[in-house]
Amino acid sequence: MNLTYSAKQQLVLHFAEKGSWRNEYDEDFQTSLMDRIRAKKIGNITLQESESGKKFRLDYAPRIEPTNATRQFLINVANGPVANRSQPIKTYINIIIHDQKAYIKDESGRQISIPLNARMSDSDGSDGQPSQIQEREFLELSRKASSETIEIPALSAVICFAANGQKAIFFENTHQAISFDKPTSYEHSPFLFGGLMNTIVFDEHFGRDIGLDLKTQFLDPAKLVVAVDLGVEPSIKLMNKLDPEKAFELLAYLIDRRERGEKTSPSEAEYDISHLQEDWHDTVDFKGYAIAPSRKFGIVKGGDTPSYTFKFSAESKASLIAQGRILKHATDKDLPITRLLQKNPALTTLLHALEHNGQDIRAHYQQTDTWKAIVLESDKAPEIARNARQMMIDHFGAGFAERYVSCISYENDKCIIAVETTALNGATLAHRATIHAMSLIKGRSNDAALFQTLLDQGADLKYTDPKAAQSGKSFANYLIASDNKALLNVLQSAQGSRDIEEQPTLT
Repeated sequence: MNLTYSAKQQLVLHFAEKGSWRNEYDEDFQTSLMDRIRAKKIGNITLQESESGKKFRLDYAPRIEPTNATRQFLINVANGPVANRSQPIKTYINIIIHDQKAYIKDESGRQISIPLNARMSDSDGSDGQPSQIQEREFLELSRKASSETIEIPALSAVICFAANGQKAIFFENTHQAISFDKPTSYEHSPFLFGGLMNTIVFDEHFGRDIGLDLKTQFLDPAKLVVAVDLGVEPSIKLMNKLDPEKAFELLAYLIDRRERGEKTSPSEAEYDISHLQEDWHDTVDFKGYAIAPSRKFGIVKGGDTPSYTFKFSAESKASLIAQGRILKHATDKDLPITRLLQKNPALTTLLHALEHNGQDIRAHYQQTDTWKAIVLESDKAPEIARNARQMMIDHFGAGFAERYVSCISYENDKCIIAVETTALNGATLAHRATIHAMSLIKGRSNDAALFQTLLDQGADLKYTDPKAAQSGKSFANYLIASDNKALLNVLQSAQGSRDIEEQPTLT
């Protein structure tokens, strides 16, 4: 790739320009308002249905018991429910009708297609995928006190949502039922229901201005900047060029095995050669050629004139505009520079710097939201930017980082770190509360009132030890191990006795 810091800056700044954006409509919605969206709510279920009867969306959003505003904010933006409090789980189902089939997808990206006029072949639901169930199983689920159902006459279908996140659909015409398990993640579709897409175009004049030929040099750098630098899809699959020494070592090893008459064809586990890549810390260093198609944004190549149209959801659009406007402040020298020697500043250090040194920036031309932003100067700026984004993902969730965080290296020794102000306040309070809560636990404190206050402020093990939280541990493990009944009772009251009893002990 031929990406330079100057080209990267111009790419990001392009998103900040109001005139760069257009709205388009999916052809399935007739590119007009002819096919309007009708919505109705029954209990905690909201049904959106296109007048054409081709698209449906059902959102299950059960009432959550009142908590403090900070904790609720983090519940809403994190990738999944907070572990320390047992609450009903929000879920959704999308249904698209095409060619006499219903294509059904849930919040975790699991999908299945159902013939509308005939029974489907058996599905075993392996690996948590949707599975066929018996009608009586559907009825048992729908009769549970914590379940809610809604009918869709246009599909002759009944949808059931359970408070634990399980979903099931019964098609009356064919007498078949499909079950979706509890959420494993929350996938954010790149296009909003309703057919509206937010698009931005890069033409050959733009490519020429930033020094990249649109036909041969533009697409991979632009896709990488959007996915990685702007955080729309930082986990996009890619492969940098191979390190010659590492590749030679592997080749020599395989040749040696062949000459000794041993098996040289790799096993399935050995097919991964990502460890042979050259190390890279910035998109300007990436020299690879393999970048997978994006799952979070769309790209369409122009027909008559050389151009690329990038398509985004409304949430992505707001974040992209904000990040472009923040970078403009940095490149215009409106932000003071903080010099940093650390390659890996701790999360506590970054949050403190943002809170006390961050400059307030109004980051959207149509919204009043503000961001706290700092510019860091260091010869390790690219590593700092990437590490900071990954820390935000690990501690506060991928959805939080995608919507409310900006970490961009825009010169070889400068990067900008910014967080939307409300999100920063909530994250900082929850992080500090977690540190304080762990000090109470490790100090064997019996101060139940203070512990309850910290839980209300959002204290959760994942904000200080995300790896332990991902493995299933929580405050309960430490409290059980130290036999701290006073604080365990507080946690039990907040989370529920069943959840506490099921906590594994520390190993």
